[in-house]
Parts: sequence; C-alpha cells; structure tokens
Amino acid sequence: MVYGHCDEKFSELKKILEQQLNSDFELGASVAVEWKGKEVVNLYGGYKDENKNSKWNENTIVNVFSVTKAISGICITRLIDAGLLDVKKNVDRWEVFTHGGRNNSGIDALEYAKKMENCGAGELLVTSMDRDGTQVGYDIDLMSKISSKVNIPVIASGGVGNLDHLVDGIKLGKASAVLAASIFHYGKHSVREAKEYLNSKGIPVRV
Repeated sequence: MVYGHCDEKFSELKKILEQQLNSDFELGASVAVEWKGKEVVNLYGGYKDENKNSKWNENTIVNVFSVTKAISGICITRLIDAGLLDVKKNVDRWEVFTHGGRNNSGIDALEYAKKMENCGAGELLVTSMDRDGTQVGYDIDLMSKISSKVNIPVIASGGVGNLDHLVDGIKLGKASAVLAASIFHYGKHSVREAKEYLNSKGIPVRV
C-alpha cells in the first residue's frame, strides 16, 4: 500500500512505487518530487526494518547526522543523501537531501562535504538518492567529485547491482571504500565473494 499524495501528472510514478512495494525487491521506500518550486509527489509505504516492526510513514526520520564507527575506533561520519536538482538536465551540482530523500535542504553537496571535513569528520558516507536501490551502479560523477574535494576517506553508497560496480566505485569514483546492500540482501552475492572479487581486481581487501 502506498500512502501520501501525488499530482495526477505523476500517476505513473505512483504505479511504479506500488509495483516495487508489492514485489520482493523493495521492503519499504519513499519518493518526493518538486516541480517548479511545488511539491507534486510525496509518497511512502512499506517497512523501514527487515523484521517489519516499523512502518515507513510521513514522519519517518533518517539519520543524516554523525554516528560512531566502532570498527574504526571513534570516527565521525556524515551521511550525505545527494540527489540531482533536475534529472532531465546535465548539471554539475548536487544538493543534500534529508528524510530518506524526501526533503531537499538546498545545500550544495560538494561544499557540504568539505564543510564536514573542516568540522572534524573523519570520513564521509556518500549516498546518491538517484541511484539508491536501482542496482545500476554508483553515481561515479558525484563520488569522484566529492572524493577529489576532500582529503578524508569517502565511502560510496547507492546503486550497486553487481561486483563490477564495487570496483568502479573505487577505481573510477575514487572512493576509499564501498557500501552495498541489495546484492547481499537478495542473495546475489556473499560478502566473501565481494571481497575476493575486489582482491582479484587489485584492490586490497581483508578476506
């Protein structure tokens, strides 16, 4: 079931979201679209946890602030949910989105990444909201631009559909590490397979 509101001009988008939520591919999601300064789509549905204990709703909050990374000791990370302003245009600007990609903050993602570094962040987890869940590969342009902008490690996130995408994230996106979810959740590959594949491509990974 999909909730929220949708302009009739974007009814096809609602149908696609309904199809996704009715399949085994997507557990839960939300999508928002602004057109000419007006919110024309704000849809959500499904669950935000694998155990289906918590439903996605209009007040679902996604943490975009700092967290600690136990595996790295005390390391501040910032989750930058970045999406293109207009996917129909060739633009070189991305903006920071919050609330699972529903709210556009208007903040330039590249400048924000640099600001987070200056504020003491130890690494950045960068998620392209345009690619998240699509399994078509990382937004290499976004990842490479942010990686070149800062002098701290960047973790690429959003869009992995195969093991070559992981390699591209590091070799083309210039990321220090890569994150994937769908290929593991749905059993396409194991974590060990991913590590061994990266090693085979000359990317050192502890197996």
